[in-house]
Amino acid sequence: MARTTDPSLYDDTHARDKALYLTWLAEAYLDANEPEQACVTAGRAMSLSFGVGSVRPTKRLDLFLGRLAPYAALPCVGDLRAVATEWVQQRRLIAEAKPGTR
Repeated sequence: MARTTDPSLYDDTHARDKALYLTWLAEAYLDANEPEQACVTAGRAMSLSFGVGSVRPTKRLDLFLGRLAPYAALPCVGDLRAVATEWVQQRRLIAEAKPGTR
């Protein structure tokens, strides 16, 4: 049986798993010198992992963002980094608002 690599075939209700998959796919795009597609894919992973309790997608996204340094001049990289900054701030605000997280 052949495996599919199309992330649209995986339902968003499995957000953690799909976000992890998308981080690996984003890295593969970067390895293939496709930084624009890598940024789009990583952005989707970021969106999916926002409400996930697992820190693993976040850690993988942090590593991916570090790999974008050689492509810093590309607009998609700047856009993704801006979204990541906002994403981190929103997660921090949510964590601070929860009882027992201070």
